[in-house]
Formats: sequence, structure tokens, C-alpha cells
Amino acid sequence: MKEFITNNKAVTLAICGVIIAALALTTVLVAGNAMADNKDYISVETAKTAALSDAGVNKKNVTFTKTKLENEDSVPIYDIEFYTKKAEYDYEIDAVSGLVTSKSTERYTATNKNRIDDDKNNDTGSGAASGSSSSGGSYDSGSSSSGDYIGVSKAKSIALDRAGLSSANWVHAYLDHDDGRAVYELEFVTSNYEYDVEIDARTGSVLDFDKDHRDWDDD
Repeated sequence: MKEFITNNKAVTLAICGVIIAALALTTVLVAGNAMADNKDYISVETAKTAALSDAGVNKKNVTFTKTKLENEDSVPIYDIEFYTKKAEYDYEIDAVSGLVTSKSTERYTATNKNRIDDDKNNDTGSGAASGSSSSGGSYDSGSSSSGDYIGVSKAKSIALDRAGLSSANWVHAYLDHDDGRAVYELEFVTSNYEYDVEIDARTGSVLDFDKDHRDWDDD
């Protein structure tokens, strides 16, 4: 009799477990369907447009790799990822308001195609030009802590002289290390051209120089 009761308890517990699991799955499915069918949400195309507008890139130059409606901490968001020939972008767009809640950009250098982490949540747009490390390198002002480095100001001057210019709009200028060698990575633009220059941080020698016609559609 005792064995029969024990077996019944085991069967009852097993059935309860199945029912609980089924209820949990139903809750998840219902919540997912409710999120997908909510008419208060903006469309995925609207979310994509918001991301592109914030990134300042043209849709025809973009390849989307992810567009997904998700629930993050009970907040519905669109997770949108895309890339251009110059960078990769990751955006989170509020599915109700259409506002950007999170964004980051991973840019490529023209010289070596390595990715530079450029978190746009902390990028004011002027940091790189003034020597901030937001472009992924470290800033060197030419102080004694940099040893016998020529300094970023001197590197800029050398880069402009190599380009035959007296001034330009700076995209970034920072100290980096390439195969154990300290170098300055500099990028600047004019109305018609964009330049990428790599300069030896100790000797001031121009190690790499690229000049390309500016693609306005992708800026």
C-alpha cells in the first residue's frame, strides 16, 4: 500500500511538472505574440530609418545584418545591425517611441583594415580631432611621458605637409602601435578628398599615405 502511495506521488509530481512547463511555454508564446502584434510599436522600417538617420549614412550604402524585435528588461526594442564599407553599426531603437536607446560604431582604418572601437555613446564628434582616445588609440601631446615621440601636433603638421595642405578637417589623430612600432594614425578630409596617414612616432617618417576621392553618399 505504501509503495502504491509513493508511486502515485511520483506520478502526480511528474504531471504537475509537465503542467507548469506547459504554462510557462504558453506564457512566453503569448507574450511574444503580444509583442509582435502590438499596434503601438513602430514598424521595423521606421526603426531602421531612425538608426540610419542617427548614423548619418545613406540606405543605399548599407547592408543590414540584423533587424529583430526584442524585449530588454521589459522594454520592447528593435536590435538593428548594419555596415558600410567604412564601419559597422549596432543600434537599439525603442519600439514605441522610435528613440535611439543605445548605439555603437566600429570603424575601419583605410591603411590596415583593422577595426577601431568607436563607441558613439561617448563620442561628441570632436574628441578625435582634439586628441581624445575615443578612436581606439592613445593620445600623445608630446609630453615627457611619451619619451622621445614627436607629438601629435608635429605629426599633424607632417601629414598636412605631405598632402600639400595648410589645413584640413580632422577625423582622428592618435598614437597607436603597429607590430611593436609606435605610430600616429591620422585621418583628415577636405571638400574633395580624404586622407589616411601613418607616421613613425619617433622619427616623423611617413610610413603610409592614402588619398582618395571623398564619397559624400557614405559620409
